[in-house]
Amino acid sequence: MIVRMMILAGLALVLAGCASSKPSLDSKDARRDVSPETVSQNLETVVDDRVMWAGVIVDATNLQSHTQLEVLSYPLNRQSRPDLSAKPTGRFLVRHDGYLETLDYAPGRSVTVVGRVERLATQKIGDAEYAFPVLMDEQLRLWRETDQQSEPRVNFGFGFIFRN
Repeated sequence: MIVRMMILAGLALVLAGCASSKPSLDSKDARRDVSPETVSQNLETVVDDRVMWAGVIVDATNLQSHTQLEVLSYPLNRQSRPDLSAKPTGRFLVRHDGYLETLDYAPGRSVTVVGRVERLATQKIGDAEYAFPVLMDEQLRLWRETDQQSEPRVNFGFGFIFRN
């Protein structure tokens, strides 16, 4: 009886270690085939479309009714994270209704966004005018800094710690 309990407890621990700690993004019907750069040149083809984009936060601003993130876009990798080893694919603005803590959503942090393309907004980058696609977010994933790896890392083995 004790052996069975130990086996069940061990099995439960192994299965718990395999469980995902983050819910996946709902990317159903979200387009991955268009980049912010493409949208800024041809908005009519994707306005009101649901897209999934990822990138690195350049700026975060809390406004009266929403928070705006400026994001430098990168292609998505297999885990729906930004592929920072690839060439950037333009910039976009994320409009998030409500408040986001700008210390958490700080420049340099990686995000993945699912939302609808609303319009273009012209703003300056330095002295240059830039047409930013504006994405109204439905889901916003802020990646932990330790999540920046480009491929999943898998470790096998058992660890034992002996103390006196």
